[in-house]
Amino acid sequence: MPREILTYPISKAAMWQELEFLVDTLVQLDQLELKASFGFAWAEEFHAGWNEITVSGPELLSEVRRMEASEKGELGFNDLFIRLPQLAVEFHYCNDSDIHLTFDQPSDFTESFYSRWKARGFTPAEWLKETAEGPGTRLREG
Repeated sequence: MPREILTYPISKAAMWQELEFLVDTLVQLDQLELKASFGFAWAEEFHAGWNEITVSGPELLSEVRRMEASEKGELGFNDLFIRLPQLAVEFHYCNDSDIHLTFDQPSDFTESFYSRWKARGFTPAEWLKETAEGPGTRLREG
């Protein structure tokens, strides 16, 4: 059954710090490719809908910076989905200025983000997603 770790809304600066931290972590793990898709204005303006692209972490950072420079949206106000099939997780940098981490099986990788977000004061909560509707059952909150 899917699980989700979710932060409360955080600042734009914190969103960028977390995106850069994720990319640095992936580089250290030698995870060179990720799948990304963009929502809202970014999807309409740059990526013809919610089509998924395959990029490296550094390429993704460059693409998000390029899109923000166009003033057609920004991180935390447009959706950014990052799927890591090799780690069986997905990050959603949400248009509500929070971050969602979705996975089926807890792992050291997912736990490291829960711990990081708790230490940074983001008050993460972990949910068991029994249905597509609603938040599900809260398993813990930091």
